[in-house]
Formats: sequence, C-alpha cells, structure tokens
Amino acid sequence: MIVMNKTKPYYSKDGITIYHGDCREILPTLGPVDLVLTDPPYGIDGGRGGGNRRRGKGNYTAVGWEDNPEYIAEVCVPIIEYAVANAGRCIVTPGTTNMNLYPLPNDVGCFWTPASTGFGSWGHTTFNPIFYYGRDPRAGKGQFPNGRTITEQAGVVGHPCPKPLIPWKWLLIKGSVESTDIIVDPFMGSGTSLRAAKDLGRRAIGIEIEERYCEVAVKRLAQEVLF
Repeated sequence: MIVMNKTKPYYSKDGITIYHGDCREILPTLGPVDLVLTDPPYGIDGGRGGGNRRRGKGNYTAVGWEDNPEYIAEVCVPIIEYAVANAGRCIVTPGTTNMNLYPLPNDVGCFWTPASTGFGSWGHTTFNPIFYYGRDPRAGKGQFPNGRTITEQAGVVGHPCPKPLIPWKWLLIKGSVESTDIIVDPFMGSGTSLRAAKDLGRRAIGIEIEERYCEVAVKRLAQEVLF
C-alpha cells in the first residue's frame, strides 16, 4: 500500500518500508536498527561544470538542498554520526571528494572500478571508499574481504546515479548475518539497498527526500527480474 503522507510510510510490503521525507526528521523515530547501509550525496557541487557534469551523482537535483561540501558537513555527516551512535553497525560509501568530513571509521574498504568514468583532479577515479563503523558481525567467525572489484553495471532505472545490485548485496551480506536484522538506508535514492534486502530476505527501511525516486524504488521492488 502506498500512502502519500510524509508522516506515514510511502510504501510498506513484505518487510520493506519506504518513507518519503527528510531523514533528519524520520531516522530518529524508527527505533533500534541493526545496520545502516547508505550511499549519501558526494558534495560535488551539483554536477555544474567540468567532469562533474558527467558524473551521475552530481545530477541529483532534489528540491531543498545543494550538492556541495557545506551540505555534506551540515546534513550528511550529522546523520552518519547519529547512525554510528545509535545503530549496531554502519556501512557508508561516501565518495572521495568529502570523505574526510565523516567520522573516523573502524575500517576502510573499497570498491575498485577499473572501467570507471568518474573524474578526479588526478585522473579517472577507480577507488571508491567503503567506511565501516561498529563491529564486524563475523568477527571471530571467519571474515571475508572488506572490498571487491566492481564490473557490474547498474542499468537505467530513472535515477541519475543508481548503484549496481550485486555489489550492494555483497555489502548487505557483509554487514548483516541474521534474517531478523533491520537495515536502514537514510539516503535511499533508487532503492538498491532495499531491493538487495528483499532478495536476501532482510527487513529494510528506506528514506528518500525526492518523491520521484520513491516511485522508482517501488517499481524496482515490484520487478520479478531486476536490472
């Protein structure tokens, strides 16, 4: 059922819930969660000018915010700080431009993208950091690598910067081991984290400020075979 009300779920079905609204307002109302898994804005100035225009992340133009370092410092960083303090575990893919603004992680991994089309001041960006907060749920039980190579394509889903599903399933498996775990993505975007959770039998909550991307996520959740 879809409810067009920011104070109620926009979508709720089969253990997956979407809220349309500001994560600063919604996240504190959710109660205990087991894993926060999210890909926040990168703060690359809205994609204006130079190589940034060709990076899909910079074309994310939601109403009410600017994709610049100030927004990262004032909004995204406090959200992650809150998540680190209140969730069992957090996994964040912060991008490279403003990653040093975030709290010091317990560990750092990476997605290595040899065919990357992203741009940095010293060339193509092939290193995409993964920040891990909290305790590895497999600590003492057999660990696996904290990074991997990405060769998968995200496909066209109606969002400027969708994430490929297979790597996000990998992240979710790494940060969550129990089918009863609750996963939250406060910067949901196209809903890749939620689709990964659905496919892996996890409960998940996504929060997204842009309604059209809530619609994209709902459509992706309804698909039998996801691209």
